[in-house]
Amino acid sequence: MKIKNKNNLRNNEGNIIIKFAYDPVSLNQIIKESRSSYRGANARKKEREHVIGVELDKIIRGVGFEKPVYVKFIWFLKKMKCDPDNVASAGMKNIFDTLKNKGHLISDGAKYIKGFAHDFQYGDGNFVQMEFIEDNFKKKMTWELVECKDENNIIWEGVN
Repeated sequence: MKIKNKNNLRNNEGNIIIKFAYDPVSLNQIIKESRSSYRGANARKKEREHVIGVELDKIIRGVGFEKPVYVKFIWFLKKMKCDPDNVASAGMKNIFDTLKNKGHLISDGAKYIKGFAHDFQYGDGNFVQMEFIEDNFKKKMTWELVECKDENNIIWEGVN
């Protein structure tokens, strides 16, 4: 990871944490846009990436990740209007593409993005927090049984 005067972005574990405004877009909305007009959908994708790029440039100018990372997303949303999986997949795609296009990531492929996790909090406004964790993928994730009502309702939680 190459850092230029960005020690204020690191937490106690040495991971980089960034937080920026993000207006959530649903994967269903993107699919609908693509079906109605491919060119229009492409223009809206570029506009979303431009807005994300402006936000990222304010925070992580000069920060680049040369090693593989694990990324933890916390999505802060005003309303519970969209399905979390749709917000996460569409948002993550736009953010990773922007990070790659701006030169913060060498690639957004499996060689450089070793994994990711999502968490959601509601009522605090629309923004996203990302934590970039190096070497997390080297640790084995263990799973703990949280709740088991019956064979169709089993809840596991990853713990380190």
